[in-house]
Amino acid sequence: MVPEKLGALEPTKEVTEEIAAEVPHEGRRWQKVLKVLRWTFSLTMVRCLIRWWGYYIHEHVSQVAQIKKGRKVWIHPTASFRNGQNIVIGDYSHVNRDCCLWAGPNSRIILGRYVLMGPGVRIHATNHTFDRTDIPMMLQPLREADVVIEDDVWLGANVIVTAGVRIGRGAIVAAGAVVTKDVPPYTIVGGIPAKPLKSRIPQDEGGMQR
Repeated sequence: MVPEKLGALEPTKEVTEEIAAEVPHEGRRWQKVLKVLRWTFSLTMVRCLIRWWGYYIHEHVSQVAQIKKGRKVWIHPTASFRNGQNIVIGDYSHVNRDCCLWAGPNSRIILGRYVLMGPGVRIHATNHTFDRTDIPMMLQPLREADVVIEDDVWLGANVIVTAGVRIGRGAIVAAGAVVTKDVPPYTIVGGIPAKPLKSRIPQDEGGMQR
């Protein structure tokens, strides 16, 4: 009985076509246009625009002005920063779309020269602690430690680098990896947490680096 009742509530193909025929295609299009216009000139839209504008000024414009930048640094307009006075970006480095570089009040993010980032990279020089269970985690003290990305490093899309990590010169971090420990120079790492996959330095037949 129950399935039959539920089935009776579902409109048949004929009923659906009949309803669609009663509302001309042109009429449905104008309904969508009027809906867009209604919300475009609404108080809700004004509030959202003010919040978006304030967020962009706080997270991007005011922070970029404080960052210590080298020559020909490229920063995408959707990148987000915190404590820009504690961020250093070396010559010719790129900060891509939707990247987050969040330094702490007492911790720095230092990027060397020719650092390449895919979209969505997250670098955090702070992290929440969770030692106590009687206090919400968002109210507990932050752990802060400098993050250093040396010259000629490639961070793939959506890589996360946690506080206190140093990534050596010429290293490559595969897309989606979470880096929780230091990465040696010229090493390719990947995974969660990131682990060494191979070295970029050629080796001879005996396994010795040239």
